[in-house]
Amino acid sequence: MIKKYILSFLIASSLLGGCSKFIDVEPTHDLDGEKFFKNLDDIEYELVGTYARLRSTSWFGDDTNPFLSLPDMISDNLYETIYSLRNFTTHIRWAITEDDTRITNVWTAGYNVILNANIVLTKIESLASENPERANRLKAQAYVLRAMAHFDLMRYFADNYDRNSTALGVPYTKSIDKFNKPPRITVKDDYDMIYADLNEAMNLFQNMDRDINVGGGRAFIDEFVAKALLARISLYNKSYVDAINYATDVIDEFPIANRATYPQIWTDATLNEVIWSYTFNAGEGRIAGNIYWAPNDRLSFTVSKALEATYDKVNDIRYSTFYIENYRPNVTGFKKHLAKQAMITKPDGVVNYKVFRTSEMYLIRAEAKLKQPTPDPAGALDDLDEVRMARINGFTSGGETGAALEDAIALERRKELIAEGHRFFDLKRTVRTINRDNCSVACTLASNNRAWTWPIPTAEILANPNIGNQNPGY
Repeated sequence: MIKKYILSFLIASSLLGGCSKFIDVEPTHDLDGEKFFKNLDDIEYELVGTYARLRSTSWFGDDTNPFLSLPDMISDNLYETIYSLRNFTTHIRWAITEDDTRITNVWTAGYNVILNANIVLTKIESLASENPERANRLKAQAYVLRAMAHFDLMRYFADNYDRNSTALGVPYTKSIDKFNKPPRITVKDDYDMIYADLNEAMNLFQNMDRDINVGGGRAFIDEFVAKALLARISLYNKSYVDAINYATDVIDEFPIANRATYPQIWTDATLNEVIWSYTFNAGEGRIAGNIYWAPNDRLSFTVSKALEATYDKVNDIRYSTFYIENYRPNVTGFKKHLAKQAMITKPDGVVNYKVFRTSEMYLIRAEAKLKQPTPDPAGALDDLDEVRMARINGFTSGGETGAALEDAIALERRKELIAEGHRFFDLKRTVRTINRDNCSVACTLASNNRAWTWPIPTAEILANPNIGNQNPGY
């Protein structure tokens, strides 16, 4: 059964995605492409299929989403209630193993996205002369998708995020060869290739046939999505000056939402401060639906009481926007429902996933200003206060300095970005400890615990002789 490796065990499903709102593809061609890729229309069809790959329940979709709900569940933002069916016990208790199905599925989903992006980039070369500017538009998006998928895999499977780290990262593949068996490379080498792809994309964005997001939509990757990704990556790898510059470019283009419009972001009634909103269709993409709120009168997870206590419940618009009391009044206890991203107010049961928002860019810039080689604490405080003033009625600056300012930025990330897939990674890249409140089992994750880094799946280790060593502790 286990005769698979990164690309070969994805081939059977790599081109079978389907949906109908803006991503509706069901390719039937083979990877060789001789019978299918005849023009740029075919390439664009394949690119849309690459976007569709992100809807996997092991990527952006459903309650197993590793980049939305899971980072809250395995950190200290949420705790499991007595109503949970215990489907996530091994992850919540940091008892994961090499043959964990969820981990294998994340690995597979990431390399499915990469495979489709590689098909676009490989097959477009012979067709680009048909319309070079259109080809640039398609290639730019594929480069960003490939870079982003590799970076997101690194976030789980690499132990160190430093820019020049010699720790092992993930295989960076540009091949569509189903017999390809790529090796793991260092984190530094991964970053080199990520930046190369993103720089190439940035060049291509400057010479396209038309804008990518037209009519006010934010469903596709454009130059500003790429810059937001670059700001996030630069914060992770401590390239703080770059983080400041990229975040500033995005902030200048996308003003932060005010208190009046902020709740509308989470019902898709506005795109204020939304840099990229990944689109779901009615009846699919049940992002966090069984995690944060209580279908069938069962609430599996509720917000940490320590985190809840940090909000100004009267003046902070986030509290009334994110948290609902007694949504299911016949449920006894644990009635604090985290409604953000959870579709409660949507008649079709779906809200779109806000992958990047302006408030994150402000908080990236605040942290980077404080930690850059020549710290700018006043500038960091200004950026922090921009977020707090946009969310809290009557807010006045706390005037924090030093360690208190660093803690305040971290807390604001926790409060603002809950249910957006950040908390576990923020702890991993900074303090690297977890201490849970309201906890009786698995309450502390020490800095040296193996669970900070996921194991390479057993299937990959057995099938790919080039994959190298397993991560430490597994």
